[in-house]
Amino acid sequence: MLIAILHITYMIANGSAAPTIGENLKQNHKNMKISRILLMCTGMLTACSQPKEKKEEKNTEGVTVILSQEEELPAVEVEVLRNGKFAQEILSNGILSSVKKADLFWKASGIITHIHVRNGDRVRHGQVLAEIDKEKLELSLQQASDSRKRSYLDMQDFLIGQGYKISDSLSVPDNIKELASMKSGYGQACINYRSAQIALQEATLTAPFSGVVANLTAKPYNQTGSGGAFCTLLDNSSMEVEFPVMENEIRSLRQGDAVQVALYADEDDNAPGRIVSINPLIGENGLTKVCAIVPQTPKHWFDGMKVRVNIHRNTDGHLVVPKEAVVVRDGRRVAFTVRKSKAYWNYVTIGYENSSSYTITKGLKEGDSVIVSGNQNLAHFTPIAIKNNSAE
Repeated sequence: MLIAILHITYMIANGSAAPTIGENLKQNHKNMKISRILLMCTGMLTACSQPKEKKEEKNTEGVTVILSQEEELPAVEVEVLRNGKFAQEILSNGILSSVKKADLFWKASGIITHIHVRNGDRVRHGQVLAEIDKEKLELSLQQASDSRKRSYLDMQDFLIGQGYKISDSLSVPDNIKELASMKSGYGQACINYRSAQIALQEATLTAPFSGVVANLTAKPYNQTGSGGAFCTLLDNSSMEVEFPVMENEIRSLRQGDAVQVALYADEDDNAPGRIVSINPLIGENGLTKVCAIVPQTPKHWFDGMKVRVNIHRNTDGHLVVPKEAVVVRDGRRVAFTVRKSKAYWNYVTIGYENSSSYTITKGLKEGDSVIVSGNQNLAHFTPIAIKNNSAE
């Protein structure tokens, strides 16, 4: 390239063989321009031919790594690995069910005359829900009462006939009392009277506990028992959730472990609970059933709602790293550590995991400086710059 520039310069300088005085002036002007051009070209050639300063290093595998001093080192963040607590987290799905739930049936038969509640009504323990026609039942009770009174008089006559006074009834031997009751029919009359009382009580349907009325389909003036249960009574103040757990996760659960239950449609709508039972039988699909109680449920939670269950359990003695610290290389999990300002590649084995962390069972040890950020594009023995100034 320099030869070509000199050739062009020579052609410009020797354009005529016998210059005049005017031509000499023009030639001097041309020579000044040529000098400036030569200075510029020389500077360009010097700059282009100046080699960049490079640094050669060899890694532990004997491969030479050449880095230009103009290249910036990858910036990473480092944490020192310590033994500590790990929050085990198991996620599952389940369905809410009321702890107290009962289908209410009529015990007496008859025509429904009054229904005092509707679906969704909240009722208290002992509150009257509905009634059937009581006219015949009241007559039966009156007849049973009259029969009992007549039988009592007959029993007293028998005792007088045996030489006992009515005022001395407490001194009458038990065998004589029993004989008098059988002869007069007083014992049977008392049984009939009690049966009539129970039949009249069963003509009124009451709430066995406080709760909310559901599945009420009965109508007035219909026969009892023709449509199955009169209604379902639910106590939603305390609810339970049954959910499946994999057999490899069941060993880490205990009765009393805390759970967080959230509505499937809105995970921000949640409530705490505790595990109350673990089914010890594993099904064919490798799952078992776990039941948790939510003691205080929001008023808008209903029986049958789908929920997510999140189980947390803290255990000690784990090497815990953020999930960002583990990357995949060649189909295996890798974590990078720092030694002498270089990234070192370590194959690792994962133990437990939750939404943000892993436990490391193999590949790292306590005290290692683990790269937790900026490791996506690192390779083994890559020089790095540490942003958070963690000690190596």
